[in-house]
Amino acid sequence: MNLHELKLLLQRHFSDGLVTVVGSGLSCAEGLPGMGALAAHLQSTIETDLSADDKLVWSELSPQISAKGFEAALLARPPTSTLEAAIVAKTAELIARRMEAFWFLHSSRARRRQSASKARCDSGLRTSMSILRYHRG
Repeated sequence: MNLHELKLLLQRHFSDGLVTVVGSGLSCAEGLPGMGALAAHLQSTIETDLSADDKLVWSELSPQISAKGFEAALLARPPTSTLEAAIVAKTAELIARRMEAFWFLHSSRARRRQSASKARCDSGLRTSMSILRYHRG
């Protein structure tokens, strides 16, 4: 297979409906919440939005989450569809807050780097101008 054929194969592969899934390994490496943080967030926030029936299911799940972990507890006692929807909503809420903080932090760092880079450039320009003035007498 030559380089052209390889490129065509790759283009077909990436345009055939490929979906990239970002799992908790990558998200944790980028400072996003893992399963432990998600479980803690749900434990402290989810009950306020639940129906009486879902609160009962959650009261069964909650100790299992603490004992077995979030995923194992949900596998042992699957949530109702409405509880699952509430879990999804609270998960999205947590990730959105963390993503907002992540982007703010990274954009602040980028602005500081840009400002420091500009200061270095300005300093270099001033030095160059001083050298030119010195040589011109």
